[in-house]
Amino acid sequence: MAAEKVPTQWPGIGPVEACAKCGGPVDMTCFHRTYLESCSKHESDFVLNTLSVEYLAVLCQHCHPVDSSASLEVEETSEATFTHEIGVVTSSR
Repeated sequence: MAAEKVPTQWPGIGPVEACAKCGGPVDMTCFHRTYLESCSKHESDFVLNTLSVEYLAVLCQHCHPVDSSASLEVEETSEATFTHEIGVVTSSR
């Protein structure tokens, strides 16, 4: 997020939230860029148990037009895997 100059601005649960960069509206019912942090624990080679997910910021179409790209950064510890994921998601709220 820092490399893309996106500040942490936790979105709420409304159908329209503020863009973290420009403050413009983000329709949470449509595809949009979301930054999130999740913590998962390896249960086995093929199973991850998600312990928590925190939404850090959303961007409007002006600040980041939706495309199919996504990046993933993973930091592992002995007890849990901390995943910092940037991706395009849609709200199911």
